[in-house]
Amino acid sequence: MSEPAPAPPRLRPSGADSAARFLHALPQLLAVLRDGYLARQRWFGDKTRRIVAVAAGDLALIAHDADHYLLLIADVAFAEGEPARYFVPLALAAAPPADAAPLATLIARGHEVAIVDAFRVARFRAWLLRQLAEERELPAQTGRFAWRHTPALADYLAAAQAGPSRVAGGEQSNTSVVYDDAIVVKAFRKLQRGVNPEVELDRFLTAHTPFRQVPLLLGDAAYLDAAGAPTSLAIAQNLVPSLADGWTFTLDALAVIAAAARQADAAQVIARTTAYAGAARRLGERTGQLHMVLASDTTDPALAPEPISEADVAAWSDATRAALASTTAMLQDRASILPADLAPLVREINGRVAELAQRALGFRDLAGVGKIRVHGDYHLGQTLRTPTDDWVILDFEGEPARSLAERAAKTSPLKDVAGMLRSFAYARGAALRSLAPVQRGAAVASALATWEGQTREAFLAGYRAATLARGASFLPSDPVAFTAALAAWELDKAVYELAYELNNRPDWVEIPLAALGDRGEGRGERG
Repeated sequence: MSEPAPAPPRLRPSGADSAARFLHALPQLLAVLRDGYLARQRWFGDKTRRIVAVAAGDLALIAHDADHYLLLIADVAFAEGEPARYFVPLALAAAPPADAAPLATLIARGHEVAIVDAFRVARFRAWLLRQLAEERELPAQTGRFAWRHTPALADYLAAAQAGPSRVAGGEQSNTSVVYDDAIVVKAFRKLQRGVNPEVELDRFLTAHTPFRQVPLLLGDAAYLDAAGAPTSLAIAQNLVPSLADGWTFTLDALAVIAAAARQADAAQVIARTTAYAGAARRLGERTGQLHMVLASDTTDPALAPEPISEADVAAWSDATRAALASTTAMLQDRASILPADLAPLVREINGRVAELAQRALGFRDLAGVGKIRVHGDYHLGQTLRTPTDDWVILDFEGEPARSLAERAAKTSPLKDVAGMLRSFAYARGAALRSLAPVQRGAAVASALATWEGQTREAFLAGYRAATLARGASFLPSDPVAFTAALAAWELDKAVYELAYELNNRPDWVEIPLAALGDRGEGRGERG
């Protein structure tokens, strides 16, 4: 259980008015950020590192009605490693909402005014949308904050401004504001200089392709430094109607299949598995269509496909083998803390490291085919299931822990394919974990294994139909080469998952271990 947040400090800065006092309180506020506030926020991505200092990289102070908003670019230094930059808008709110825990209170003329996360204040959210609608630019101390929109904003703005707004729940690395189920503005909290790949790719997909299985880009916000170099701060998109995100939709389907298996209702198991396979095939088609349009621009150097070189193949292979070696060494070191029933599988995998490394040879089958821009962090949670039995693909940021250059790098689209296949495996594992031990009988395990196998086949069939059958130049046309290259990317992903689980959730290691324990029969492996 996490410790409760301490009582907010009471600040007594000098100053002739609220704005002056807010600015004079900045050194104390930065100390509050340093001494626990940042580490308690879900979006703070450096919780494992000790903060030693927080400084204002730049800021703008805005007076709005009875409130003041501080747009703060916070530079965070740590006891080890490189510093990081975060977007931390704060509000000196005359009437903060009850659910907005203040990080401090400012005392002026005998009155206490709360300082809160600005996104928790409805007036700030309305102000933010207005900046986008009017394409405002605000001067900061050294740079400026700028908003711009696309023509598509006009179709959603009136509804968004007329209705209520709310902060979406459940996010980790960002903060999203929903405006009357019409517009969603996602603020990037951890910043890197440059244009976020989600802004870049959504702009391309919205403006230059007919692909509409992604949210439309309505606008974005950026911080521009003194030299005019941009740092993406936020993206605005239309809110897509959906039944659920792909992860929730899948777990709900698996719960029904598991219940039917427990009741020995074979007909229901078959029907539900077949129905999901149809949905998976459609997801495969949409994934393939996405890759086709991402490969369609041959003029923009940032987007144009390039041939995969021998150096690319060597780099991917070397990285995967090195990760396999270090992760299996970690597995051996931590074997004693893992569930006892995994011991045989752990011993097997530690005895097969050289054999597993052979799967990385599949990367060589990609030499000469195209590398393109891809989603980069593709899994069921990055999709929506729509009321029309279709799919929408979300969140083109890539892996937030990586640099912008890494996230914007062209690679094989099979990296995305492998990510989704591994997500199906995780859904199967999560479905089993959600059941009480007495409910995890052989019938349930068999039904879920059958579901995963048929789902994989359906997804890949849909993907091939949308790509290889349409002459895609970014995939091996030989089926054996395709399967071997895909197995290499799945190995890379499973090794990453294993390292993550060992470091964060040891009781989940069975899922990536099972992938490594699969000897690859029927997957085209070769030496």
